[in-house]
Amino acid sequence: MGASADNPFDGVWDAFADAGLLDQAWVEQAGGDPLPVMVDLRTPDELEFDSRVTVSRPTIEYRLADAPDLDVGTTLTVRGVRYRVRNPPRAQDDGVHMIADLEVIR
Repeated sequence: MGASADNPFDGVWDAFADAGLLDQAWVEQAGGDPLPVMVDLRTPDELEFDSRVTVSRPTIEYRLADAPDLDVGTTLTVRGVRYRVRNPPRAQDDGVHMIADLEVIR
């Protein structure tokens, strides 16, 4: 997961990971061992139903190079919680990092 010659900002992502600012995710792969990927997990709460219900809309930010096959339906575990990718991941402005919307698997 080191910095690449193509993107010098990879070193910043690695520094965030080294400082404990990112979480280890385990991405399930068909017929293989889970893939370890460093992610920035966000679990903001939002009010819905006329502000009567608080819901969590978890997302992760990750480097595209670390999980290029992450797609709708992919299952992953972060902080002991299992999630499923619920929408197609979308590129950040830099094209190197992606955002994926998640849903908790109950």
